[in-house]
Amino acid sequence: MHVPQRARVEAVKRRAHDVVLRQRFGLGDDEERTFREIGDRYRLSRERIRQIQNSALDKLKNGITIDGVRYG
Repeated sequence: MHVPQRARVEAVKRRAHDVVLRQRFGLGDDEERTFREIGDRYRLSRERIRQIQNSALDKLKNGITIDGVRYG
C-alpha cells in the first residue's frame, strides 16, 4: 500500500475508534449509545461496531506505538 494511502487508512481507523468509544460510553455528551444505535447512524452492523470498540479498547490497554515509541 502506498505510504500516503496507508496514513489515510490509519487516520480513518483512529477516527472510527474515537467516535465509537465516545458514543458508546457517553464521553462528551453523557449519553451512552448501544451498538445498534451507533451502527444505524453509520450504516454498520452491531457486530462491526463491537469489533471497532474492542480494537480501540485493546489499543488503550496495550498502549500505542508511534514512530517506534510505545506510549501507555
